[in-house]
Amino acid sequence: QNWFNPGWDVIKKAIKKIVEKDPSQRLVIEGAGSPVEMNLIHRDLTNLRIAKYLEANCILVADIEKGGVFAQIIGTLELMRPEERDLIKGIIINRFRGDISLFTDGKNWIENKTKIPIIGILPMLDDNLPPEDSLDLIDKKFNKDQTDLKVGIIKFPSISNFSDLHPLENEDSIQLKWIKKSEDLNKFDLIILPGSKQTIKDQIFLEKSGLASEIRSYSLGGGNIVGICGGLQMLGESLEDPYLKEGNNSYFKKDINGIGLLPIRTIFKERKQTRQVNCKSLWPCETTIHGFEIHNGRSDIINQNKDTKIRPLFKDDNLGWFFENDKGGTTAGTYIHGIFENDLWRESYINLIRNKKGLPLLDKKFKDYKIKREFIIENFARQFDKYIDFSELLN
Repeated sequence: QNWFNPGWDVIKKAIKKIVEKDPSQRLVIEGAGSPVEMNLIHRDLTNLRIAKYLEANCILVADIEKGGVFAQIIGTLELMRPEERDLIKGIIINRFRGDISLFTDGKNWIENKTKIPIIGILPMLDDNLPPEDSLDLIDKKFNKDQTDLKVGIIKFPSISNFSDLHPLENEDSIQLKWIKKSEDLNKFDLIILPGSKQTIKDQIFLEKSGLASEIRSYSLGGGNIVGICGGLQMLGESLEDPYLKEGNNSYFKKDINGIGLLPIRTIFKERKQTRQVNCKSLWPCETTIHGFEIHNGRSDIINQNKDTKIRPLFKDDNLGWFFENDKGGTTAGTYIHGIFENDLWRESYINLIRNKKGLPLLDKKFKDYKIKREFIIENFARQFDKYIDFSELLN
């Protein structure tokens, strides 16, 4: 339990600071996954431990789309300790298909059995909601029938920052597919190495699975690659962890080779870099880029000489690099999360690939991704207000 206590102490201090700043505000605490993962409860920091500490009013959300909603609700409540169960003041049933009135008998049965009110049944929405880091997204299947470009996403064991992929998922001409094991990558027009919570661990996964070798071959064959944050770091020559920021047990290594496509060296520092980014891109077009950095480690070019093909992606030359290979492909890496949210940059990059394939370029009259995202979120908020009644709980 010694490792556990520092994390809990930080949480308590943070909550105290928030409350002292404005005692009248409401604090919304989101759980992570199921609140009764019995193998993890002894070291849980993200669910009922915090709720019990604050004596919070809690809502249990059940996903009826997955089936077994009665078992989900009853089983979860049965596994809770009595003092935890007393925190549950309402139940929401999410992603209901069809006529909600047909579930009236089911709603009454759950309320009679649990003595807890169902405060709302939210219908399944057709909107493609922006993603978050969740198991639902890891298991997500991307389904489109007619597309021009196929994009493969490396599914790291410690993948993070799913929101980086959402602008591409919203492109009608693009089909996304998870890559979980070694396979022939030449069927893809673009390979993305996304962010990672544990870069060294995920680089070891790439090597052991054979994917690192496949990625190297794909690049040499004229493929297109983008690495974001941890993905950028893995594309480099080496990863060095002198302060054991990635872990301190025997599984983790202090130094490891990267994929070796970009001549960069990454050293993990004592402090994490977190900041908003506003900069100018140099490739594939010149435009203003908005995004953010959240990563450990600093990457620098090694073996720099006048013959090197690597060039900076941005005027701030520590934020990313790229090179064009002899067969017309490109390999690029950046520390900027949200890079594909920048419409002109995203369109210019996609058009490079489309031009190479002999496809017509994208129409310049694209719809601003951020406006589209806000519309989707606003629609979700309207549906939430329509079907969920918080009044009794809040009063």
